[in-house]
Amino acid sequence: MMNWLGIPFIKQKPLPGLIGLGGGATSLAVGGGAGGLGWDATGGTTSEYTAPPGAVYTLHKFTGDGTFTVNSVGSPGVVEALVIAGGGSGSAPNAGGGGGGGAIHVTGIPVTATGYTMTVGGGGSCPNPSTDGGTPGGDGGPSTAAFGSNYIAGGGGGGSTRNGTGGGGEDGHPIGGAGGGSGYDNTGAYGEGNPTPYNPTGGGRGGAEGGGGGAGVAGPSDPGANGGIGVLVEEFVDNTAKRFGGGGGGSHHDHSGSGGAGGGGACPGGTSPAGHTGQAGEANTGGGGSGGGRGRGGEANCLGGNGGSGCIYIRYISA
Repeated sequence: MMNWLGIPFIKQKPLPGLIGLGGGATSLAVGGGAGGLGWDATGGTTSEYTAPPGAVYTLHKFTGDGTFTVNSVGSPGVVEALVIAGGGSGSAPNAGGGGGGGAIHVTGIPVTATGYTMTVGGGGSCPNPSTDGGTPGGDGGPSTAAFGSNYIAGGGGGGSTRNGTGGGGEDGHPIGGAGGGSGYDNTGAYGEGNPTPYNPTGGGRGGAEGGGGGAGVAGPSDPGANGGIGVLVEEFVDNTAKRFGGGGGGSHHDHSGSGGAGGGGACPGGTSPAGHTGQAGEANTGGGGSGGGRGRGGEANCLGGNGGSGCIYIRYISA
């Protein structure tokens, strides 16, 4: 039997020693509900769905910091968690896209009747590119599900400046964050990604002259390249396939890099006057933001796109 990463399914036990890294946060999505089979739990926004061959799951979605509170533990006494970090922002002008946030999936987490802290990482912000040298993009924040052991997804790295004067693409954060892409005159300065015990192929590097790395695949190495694709989750969220942690597209003159599948922001084009501000990564997917365009004829340079925020999902069989 294969799991959602396409590798043999192994029931995970909590791994000790994964220390929390903190991270940015958004506001709490208020909600909650009780499941069947003896479960009574609240926190985040709750929903139910049926997955083959007929199991009914209760799903708790956290788009910001909050508490998963177990009032009554149902059978068999374990939950699953999908933890997605914030994506890195793109740089500007004519610069690299941000790396996608890491995504980890943990099964067989034992719980008791208590509260568990969820910390959701925010997306990185792109500083104002006041000069042609630009400023590197901001890193995404890690997300942490604190179930006794801390399960952490690392934030994506910010994109590189166009010529290296402001630094290279940022490395993705441990665990699982993808690297930011390099700028068009800064081809060797992409950030490196970080695989995880839960996703050995995850956390791709950023592309030279182009897009940010995806949580699943490295970014291409072409001028104005597309972002790397994110990790595919087959059926965890509402029994539908969905990608997370796509890299942001790169910016190079008039080239337009598309965002990687999984929430990566697209670059609308390399130059003004149309106001080619980079596109932000999609909220709650950990997508990286795209690089921004360069001003022409005295016009201001455009901002890169901000990274998309992360998210935490918790589910258990309730009927």
